Amino acid sequence: MTDASAQDAAEEDRLRDEGREALHAGRYPEAFSKFHASVLSRAIRYFREEGVTFHRPPVELSPTELVVGLAMAAEDEYLARGDGASNKIAVATWLFQAAADLRLALDEAIAAEDEPRVHGKVAELILRGVVLGQVDGIMCVTELGWIDKLAEHEINRAKKKLGAERTNAQKRDVRSRAHSEAVRIANRNPTLSHEELALKVRDAAELNTTIKTLTDWIRGWRREGSVPPIKSSAR
Repeated sequence: MTDASAQDAAEEDRLRDEGREALHAGRYPEAFSKFHASVLSRAIRYFREEGVTFHRPPVELSPTELVVGLAMAAEDEYLARGDGASNKIAVATWLFQAAADLRLALDEAIAAEDEPRVHGKVAELILRGVVLGQVDGIMCVTELGWIDKLAEHEINRAKKKLGAERTNAQKRDVRSRAHSEAVRIANRNPTLSHEELALKVRDAAELNTTIKTLTDWIRGWRREGSVPPIKSSAR
């Protein structure tokens, strides 16, 4: 994090602290304004750290118009980057969209006597506030680098799974080759013991598998009937 980013992060924390104080004191509009400014500042910083700077239009705009404009610009940048978009770009875009949706909901005028719509609006504001809080939580996790660590963990786990699948496929191939040779050799000489057949199978198929493992396989194959049994009971 650069010095400028560190200063911005400190300012974001200050706004949050002031917002909490205002909330506990019952100054709800002030608390909302502080929290809103903090999350927007963090989203803007995320874009700036990825090389994107937003510029305020020369015309006078309302707070809602500014947030909606940020949401539109952020989405354009996110879509332009496609799969190459970082976690910070993705979560910051989501934050702008959630903030814009909340601002638009706040600005809608509803007559006080229209009780059903008032109740619906209250429910909408609560839910949109919840969404904004959820995205803010994800931004905090992103700030700590946990999202990147989780993605790295998932990639490593996928690699291990792929490696295990390849190993299992190789094992299946070895077992299949050993079985084919065991059938062929046992048909020609059914008097071979399990161990003798295992030795011949390993040489014929050029396997690195141990004699003990091959012997166990052959014993099982003969038991299930997929390899001819020993003809001489004396062996």
